[in-house]
Amino acid sequence: MIWIACLVTNKNIKDIFSYSQTNNQESKKPSEINKQIIKLSLGITPKVYKSKVSQMILLEVSTVLKLRKGLSNILKFLNQEIIEIINKHSITNHKQQRDKYYFKIGVSLTPYASEWICLESPRNSKTVILSKAEMFKRIKKTRMQSILEAHSSLETLFQLGIKTISQMMILPKKGAMLRFGKDLIRAVDRSFDLDDNKHKYHTNLIFYEEEFPLNDQVNTLKSFISTINYSLNKILLWMKQNYYEIQTIKIDLISTKKPGESQEKNQTISIDLSEPTQSANKFLSIFINKINYTAILHPIEKIVFMIPRIEILRVKSNDFFTPTNGSKKSLNELFDIIESRIGEEKIYCYSMRDDYAPELKMVQTPVTSNTSQEKLLIPNEHQNLTWLLESPLKLEVKNNIPLYEGILIFQGGPERIEANWWTKNPIRRDYFIAETKEKKRIWVFRTPDKSWYLQGIFG
Repeated sequence: MIWIACLVTNKNIKDIFSYSQTNNQESKKPSEINKQIIKLSLGITPKVYKSKVSQMILLEVSTVLKLRKGLSNILKFLNQEIIEIINKHSITNHKQQRDKYYFKIGVSLTPYASEWICLESPRNSKTVILSKAEMFKRIKKTRMQSILEAHSSLETLFQLGIKTISQMMILPKKGAMLRFGKDLIRAVDRSFDLDDNKHKYHTNLIFYEEEFPLNDQVNTLKSFISTINYSLNKILLWMKQNYYEIQTIKIDLISTKKPGESQEKNQTISIDLSEPTQSANKFLSIFINKINYTAILHPIEKIVFMIPRIEILRVKSNDFFTPTNGSKKSLNELFDIIESRIGEEKIYCYSMRDDYAPELKMVQTPVTSNTSQEKLLIPNEHQNLTWLLESPLKLEVKNNIPLYEGILIFQGGPERIEANWWTKNPIRRDYFIAETKEKKRIWVFRTPDKSWYLQGIFG
């Protein structure tokens, strides 16, 4: 894994240094320049994360290196765009010329190391350390001042003469945890750990968020839907340009605060499709269906679109010899429309599960956005068994021949199925294809005690 830490600030390192996890720290909204840096980063990779160091973000770029032709091109692009953003911001804020922004970029194999390398890099520069041995060597030289959670711990360490991570590693773990807390020791340990799963809790994925303030309050349903349509097309156009697709959009409708009310009222409409897409029309059609069954707060002052997950566009390949007829696509669209009207929890389907007994192969499950389409029981021309009984029907027998609408004529079989031998009710059956007097083809089986049962009917 390759992690890029990017810091853009107009403050001293001592002022921005913060590993606090308090709610107040988390709830602070990023500045306008930080929003532009986040949007820039999302144009490179969907894996953009918040750092515990304020005003710093983390990018995990391993999956996009091939698309961007190497790490050097990504860093060059970041460098140029950040300088352009800083220059534009300094022009728009000409009254505050004393606030001069600068940036730092650090690259390494773990998020912690990238953060610390970034903090100690020179201004307006990028420091790249990708060798494992070089990264560990640099980490050990990192000053404790870059990672500590509180100034009280910093003073205690300086009293002990500890200034770098290598000196910290010599201390007994038990004593160090009691004195400095577990988080500090874990941060040091995880900087030497290249296991990706152990870094997930450290990072918080940044969601794509776009805000559309309304010039005039929306008073009619037609103007409201046209505003949503314009906003969705703008967002999805950005997704297409950056080769992304999305599955879920949350739309916050924020109404005007009335006199006497302490805060604004907001209403959230969530649209969750069955599969990721780049089509704004799909989201709009589901939104219109939902809006018809929702009481909207009036008047609406602002609309905020939040996308909790962005996925890299998956190129779908078609079978050259047996082209598909698009049945799965139309089925997903049908699910989306029905779900928007009656609710996702009220839609059920039959899906397959692993079991040799035919009556136990199918199970009724709710259709959700995570339902695997490969497991759905979708009829096609190769499935001739159109009706499978929920439980086998016992048949009458005459002269060792089963009866169903008269005497049956066997056309195929036997086919032995033995299963569930480890249970109290093991299955041992001989299956036959038979035909009735009216030329109806059915599926029957015989048990070891010579009993006959009807399992299903063919079309």
